[in-house]
Amino acid sequence: MPYLNPEHAIVATAALWLALAIDHWLGEPPARLHPVVWMGRYLGWVGSSVAPHAYRAKPVDLPMFFIGALTWCVGAAMRSSRGWLRCVPLMPGATCGTR
Repeated sequence: MPYLNPEHAIVATAALWLALAIDHWLGEPPARLHPVVWMGRYLGWVGSSVAPHAYRAKPVDLPMFFIGALTWCVGAAMRSSRGWLRCVPLMPGATCGTR
């Protein structure tokens, strides 16, 4: 983890206050544009095909648990892949947090 100096704390605090001000000014985005709604729809779609039916579920079903966890990780990776692509060393202008 990089060293956090006071400038980072100021920027993080300013970003938080800016986000709160924008949220107060514009309000909540409509459901069709809200990323949390997108994630819920994705998880519902995937969960309906991955999760066992209640009558077939076992008290401890580790393979299904790990399939569900992997599915969640794939969804999170797809969502954050834009940030990861900046760190591919072969891409021109890749920063990966270095200066």
